[in-house]
Amino acid sequence: MRWPRRVTGHTNSRKDKLLAYYDQEAHVTGVALSPDGRTLASAGDDSDSNLTPKHSVRLWDVKTGRQRATLSDSLIASEVHHLAFSPDGKTLAVPSEYGLLLWNVATRKPRAILSSSAEGAAKVIQEVVFSWDGRLIAGNDSKHRRVYLWKNPYRARQGVSGGS
Repeated sequence: MRWPRRVTGHTNSRKDKLLAYYDQEAHVTGVALSPDGRTLASAGDDSDSNLTPKHSVRLWDVKTGRQRATLSDSLIASEVHHLAFSPDGKTLAVPSEYGLLLWNVATRKPRAILSSSAEGAAKVIQEVVFSWDGRLIAGNDSKHRRVYLWKNPYRARQGVSGGS
């Protein structure tokens, strides 16, 4: 991805100001913006390019436009259309071939897979969303007409102090 072309003074018919646009070498299939607005996650299908891995998620620094990391795992779904940051921005949920892959944003490592295959064959999650407080994660599998609801195992505890 070449980052970004800054566009000044351009507005659309509704008078919304376009801040930037981005040219990416691979087909972008999904994006998410962190709650603090500092990180952009883009999911890509790189199968028509020379890039490896073929399916990955890239983390970008919104301010500088630099790529921070590439999250890749053989379990990332072949087509990621939706991904989501937790409300605290510490976890990124990415659909996988077996449910939902939770990434630790700070370490760039997978934390867990929330399974959608309890009744047999794997189900690919198409969309994902966190509850406002981060306690729950919901996803859907439109092919099998199912909605899944999980407890977030990595939600930061509210009201817990590390002091005396």
